[in-house]
Amino acid sequence: MGRCGICAAPGEIQRVMDVPDFFLEKDYTITVCPSCGVKKTEPFPEDLSGLYKVQSYNKRQNSLFYFCKGVLIRREIRRIFRHTQNRFFLDVGSGGGEFSQQLYQTGHDAIAADSAPQRPVYLEKIAAVPYMNFDYGSYALSDRGAGKGRTVVLRHVLEHVTDPARFLGKFIEDDAAFFYIAVPNTDCLEQKVFRRYYSTWYVPYHLWHFNISSLRRLFERMGIEFVAGGYDTIPTVLMHVHFYMRDKKCPEVVRNLFAPTGGALVVTSPLNLVFPNNVVWVIGKNVKR
Repeated sequence: MGRCGICAAPGEIQRVMDVPDFFLEKDYTITVCPSCGVKKTEPFPEDLSGLYKVQSYNKRQNSLFYFCKGVLIRREIRRIFRHTQNRFFLDVGSGGGEFSQQLYQTGHDAIAADSAPQRPVYLEKIAAVPYMNFDYGSYALSDRGAGKGRTVVLRHVLEHVTDPARFLGKFIEDDAAFFYIAVPNTDCLEQKVFRRYYSTWYVPYHLWHFNISSLRRLFERMGIEFVAGGYDTIPTVLMHVHFYMRDKKCPEVVRNLFAPTGGALVVTSPLNLVFPNNVVWVIGKNVKR
């Protein structure tokens, strides 16, 4: 009998289903902890670093998609500040740098961090936002003290990390003030409808699949005070349809009509009125400071 990697509760982990990986080369098993409800990809890939050599998140986006994403990011920034009153941020897993860019443009103090050696594309001309290297193996920043007193932003990051508890523990040791976490919501209606073809399983990149209960249990385990939580909705239905068509080997000319490009995702976003709350977010306070 093992222990859950999120809530640390003992018990038998239960199998949910097998799902195809992003490349449609093999299936992975999704399991669930009966105590906290977190789901897990089994097995973890042996070479995580190799995966990200072929999947870069540091690139410019379709202008319409970028604009709409910026509107949503600014709403998130207002939400975080409302609950923390903290203008100092550490954006871990910054990708292309859009979140840090919006932080800078709205008058906040931001540091961006990721594993890529080059600066994020949207921060190339913003020297006022430092960029630091973050090692996802050791969970160490190139500047160990950079997170002190800051709100650590983990947007679509925690699901990629092999050991989320140890990962958060590093920032607690570095005296971070708050945590803002946003991840796909595994309890959403989309997952129940599309099941095997729910593209946000996104295995083997996504190792953990959270709901609000499992995030709260993780905070409790780490001694992080839960401050607020809720749900967002982003356009994803087209991604599931396209993933299904890829798996069924539909003709390429037909698949291309449903390709989830940035513009197409924006245009089809009303579909998610039927499938809301596909992202869960939580804010926590480091009470050990």
